[in-house]
Amino acid sequence: MRLKPAQWASHLRSPLASVYGLFSDEPLLLQEAEDALIAAAAQHGFAQKQRLGQQGGTVWDALRDERNAGSLFAEQRLLLLRLDSPKVPKEGSAALQYWLASPPPDALLILSGPRPDASTQKTAWFKAIETHGHTLLLYRPEGQDWPRWVEQRLRAAGMQADSAAVQLLTELSTGNLSACHQAIQRLQQVYPGQSIDVTAIRAILADSSQFTIYDLADAVLRGETEQTLRILDRLRSGDGEPALCLWVLHKDLRLLAELRA
Repeated sequence: MRLKPAQWASHLRSPLASVYGLFSDEPLLLQEAEDALIAAAAQHGFAQKQRLGQQGGTVWDALRDERNAGSLFAEQRLLLLRLDSPKVPKEGSAALQYWLASPPPDALLILSGPRPDASTQKTAWFKAIETHGHTLLLYRPEGQDWPRWVEQRLRAAGMQADSAAVQLLTELSTGNLSACHQAIQRLQQVYPGQSIDVTAIRAILADSSQFTIYDLADAVLRGETEQTLRILDRLRSGDGEPALCLWVLHKDLRLLAELRA
């Protein structure tokens, strides 16, 4: 079955399934979910950890070998399989379904990688994971979810910050989860047990916000002048291409003109 992110922590306190699929386009969220599952598995006796594909050959050959040799191991083992792409090849799909048809009782498989699109979620291998185990899809917090995410991370780190400091941290790290995470870690080191204010935030974090041309188009459509100028400034200082900025704005203007007509 598919788990919601809000269910993840409580689920890990329950008996674990034999297979998990963890997917996200955000490396930080993916790594944290995997680390939490590994820690929970260790408490259930899965002491031996092995990343498939590191001993030569393909990960799919290694997965089949582990399935066939399951009874040779005396202790429970945790198998990690990291996908570079959510598009699993035919041999990969066959290997996964071979494993899932009769998972070894002494093994727990964690499959992780980029978030699959809607068509991939309808494939046989993905549905098999949800039938025999659990999947977890993690998304980057956007819009009003972003400041809430920042506040939750501060609370989870045991830190107190005034509203102005939270707002500044939210603005300076917009769309950049890793930068926000690193800033909070740094704040813990530099200001242990202290209340965090704007001065502390500015001393720790420069403007690490990240935007795309689609963020620019959204801000324009919402009529957010200051945000539009800020996104333009960040795109100009990064790798934003003027032609692409004009393209995305022109595309939306044409659509609006057609709708109006």
